[in-house]
Order: sequence, then structure tokens, then C-alpha cells
Amino acid sequence: MPKKVLFYARYSTDRQNEVSIETQTELGKKFVADRGWTLCGVYSDSAISGTSFTSRPGIQQLLAHVKREHIDVVLCVNVDRLSRDVEHTSKILKDLNFQDCAIWTVEAGRAVTDMELHMRSTMSHELVEQGRTRTREGMKTAVRKGKASTCLAYGYKLSQQRDELGDRIRGLRDIDPEKAEIVRRIFVLYADGMSPRDIAQL
Repeated sequence: MPKKVLFYARYSTDRQNEVSIETQTELGKKFVADRGWTLCGVYSDSAISGTSFTSRPGIQQLLAHVKREHIDVVLCVNVDRLSRDVEHTSKILKDLNFQDCAIWTVEAGRAVTDMELHMRSTMSHELVEQGRTRTREGMKTAVRKGKASTCLAYGYKLSQQRDELGDRIRGLRDIDPEKAEIVRRIFVLYADGMSPRDIAQL
């Protein structure tokens, strides 16, 4: 009897060179068709980090599907698509193992073991943490240099200062005269005892 399969795809905005949901799905469908299996559903999460879980409706719906119908295989392009968080990987594995459902990947061309999944999620988790550390350090460095570390605060605009090559110097900001007047007015109102809620409603 052909295996019954659910395919899962995830696209994350926090990584470069991500394969689109559509491309992942096409790879999955071909993998299933080549083996004569039965595709029972496709679930996906777009622009969501692999370290998130409760905010991923696609994976939640997939797990619910496995509970209500016998599924032999959950297929994804690679194990990173399922999760890059150790705790979440354990949760997914526990749910699927309880339903006697295997995890296969297009990348491996076979079922992947629990140990492989845990090792990959641990490595991915470490890479995510390293990336967060680099981002925080980069933001601190930008602030120390007097540059904007993230988006511009209200009352400022991007500076048009250029370096010796003529390129705009990133992170520099100038006061926006029109918005600055509004900011000053807000400070005066707050100093006079008006609440932030009342100020926002003006």
C-alpha cells in the first residue's frame, strides 16, 4: 500500500538564499510522485523563523492532521524546515513518534533518525544564537558611533552625508525640522502632566 504523506514547507526571512514555498512544494510533490506515494496534504509557514513554534499555524495544522488521520510520512526539503529549536524539535518528534509517523527529507532521500534531527536542530540553534549575538554587538557599535542601530526614531531623517567615494554613509541621521517641532510639543505636553494616551489622541 502506498505511503500516505503530508508535506511541510517553511520560508524564513531571517536567512539568506531561502528556497521559496513554491519551489519546496514542487520538490516535495515530485519526491512523492516518483515513489508512487499518496500526498494527503501540504502545509506551510511563510516569513516565519524556525525558532518560532506557537506562531506557526502551518506546523500546528500538520500535527493536528496527523492526530486525526493515519499518516505514514511527514516530508520536508530538509530538517531545518521543521524547526531550528531544540525544544520545538523534541515536541514535534514526540507528537509524530506517538502517531507512528516517520520524518523524511528530500535532501536525505530517506527517513531521518531522531538523533539526526536533534543534532541538526542543536547546530541550527547555535548558529541562530551566534547571529543574534553578532546583531546585538553590531547595534551597540552603531550606537557608540552615533549612528541609528535600527529604524529611525520619529523626528529624524536619513542623513545624506557622503564618504570620500561619494556613497551615502549608512546609519547617520539628521533632525527632521517639521517632525522635530511635534516632538518638542510632545515633551512640553508631557511635562505639563498630560498622559501619553491623551497626547496620542490629539
